[in-house]
Amino acid sequence: MNKHFYTGLILLVIITFVSCDSEEVVQEKVKVARVGSVYLYEEVLDKDVQSGLGKEDSLLFRDQLINNWIEEQIVLQKAEEVLPQDAKDVKDRLENYRKSLIIYAYEQQFIKERLDTAVSSMEIEEYYAAHKDDFMLKDYIVKALYLKVSKETPDIEKPQLHFKLEQEADVNEMRYYADLYAVQFHYRS
Repeated sequence: MNKHFYTGLILLVIITFVSCDSEEVVQEKVKVARVGSVYLYEEVLDKDVQSGLGKEDSLLFRDQLINNWIEEQIVLQKAEEVLPQDAKDVKDRLENYRKSLIIYAYEQQFIKERLDTAVSSMEIEEYYAAHKDDFMLKDYIVKALYLKVSKETPDIEKPQLHFKLEQEADVNEMRYYADLYAVQFHYRS
């Protein structure tokens, strides 16, 4: 649905359900907003309003919280009307989620309390010595080409065309040139 629809719906609900007398007290709770039979109380709103804001910012933040609550309640009530009962029965899923959150919090605390992140140089050396095979290179790190020619060599620009060795033909061309003109040549792929 588009944003204008939600805005209009929120304004309609605010006009329809929000009491002009925000001082209305029922059981010592101040009602701030109502959607259907559900109320937003001042004490709940006060918990969410951030301290340290200026008066204008605080009012804007408060209004945004109220609007968000109203929109959430409208969507929730619509979902309650439309969804079949089995889709609304979330008790088991909530319990499983609750358990996983508790376990996760415990694991995080356990790790934080017991994990020793300080690793000594001796421990590093011992690990390296015990796992040297894991640190062996499977391939060369450097591809090296060394070609030394005299200044009088003909076609001295030719090696510059092939020195990147991007293709096998470049390697062959460099070897051929080195055989003809090189004072020194070394290639390791």
